[in-house]
Amino acid sequence: LAGVLADGQGGPDGIVVDATSVYWTNHTTGQVMKCAVGGCGNQPTVLASGQGFPAGIAVDATNVYWADEGVTGTDGQVMKCAIGGCPSGPTVLASGLNFPQAVAVDSQRVYWTNSGSGTTDGQVVACALSGCAKPTVLASGLNQPRGIALDGSNVYFTTNADGGQVLRCPLAGCASAPTVLGTAFDDPLAIVVTATTVFFTVYGDEQGGRVLACPLSGCTGALTTLASAQFGSQGIALGKTRVYWTDHDGDEVRACAPGGCGQKPTLFASGEDTPTGIATDGTNVYWTDYGSDHADGRIRVQPQP
Repeated sequence: LAGVLADGQGGPDGIVVDATSVYWTNHTTGQVMKCAVGGCGNQPTVLASGQGFPAGIAVDATNVYWADEGVTGTDGQVMKCAIGGCPSGPTVLASGLNFPQAVAVDSQRVYWTNSGSGTTDGQVVACALSGCAKPTVLASGLNQPRGIALDGSNVYFTTNADGGQVLRCPLAGCASAPTVLGTAFDDPLAIVVTATTVFFTVYGDEQGGRVLACPLSGCTGALTTLASAQFGSQGIALGKTRVYWTDHDGDEVRACAPGGCGQKPTLFASGEDTPTGIATDGTNVYWTDYGSDHADGRIRVQPQP
């Protein structure tokens, strides 16, 4: 059964894990939090507070990085804090951003999606780990980009709208011409990649959520449906032998083998409260229960089979 690492959280959203700790953003209370993977006595550490609306989060061996969406479309920020804490406050890596969302990091740069304020001003951008006066625009002219993932050569991302797409762009950039891997999806959101495959969630309407996979070369004629008829598929993570995702409106966490499960995914956890972000390590699955008000969110954990 799923355990609780922390409760009483303010809209926990993005979540990430390293070898020792779980980190997450509290979207409604403007905090970035940390708890040991083995538990913290329901007393998580506050790494940062006073943020606007922190969302996506990533971690490397030194720092935690997150996107603060902001409010106006010109006040978004990407921040970092040492994994051991930042008593003097987090470092602003980039500011003046147009609703930054998901975040990813490699050994050189931090990458994120700027969702934008309309249908043509979204971007995928990158910045040195030390910060940048002006982020490097890798792709522009996008319709509400959301999820982001990296491999050694490319950045992969979703555009979150009716007729949404899954796209690929070299790490060096592709201006306004990213490669379209798949299109005509109803609100694709989170995305993860392996050496051969891209996996992503499609939120859908009503019971129209799906979890899909296709080769890194493209989805045409090669799209695998891991699950359909989901109630708002949202976060996604790769485990030891399964793909895990949150069924946001169905209050469940589900799982399927990466190669497929006959569209009959395993019910991994039920009775959740708006599960949102999800992460895995070699032992457990961790996810955020956003909750129904500003103070009843939870961080959940359950061993992988």
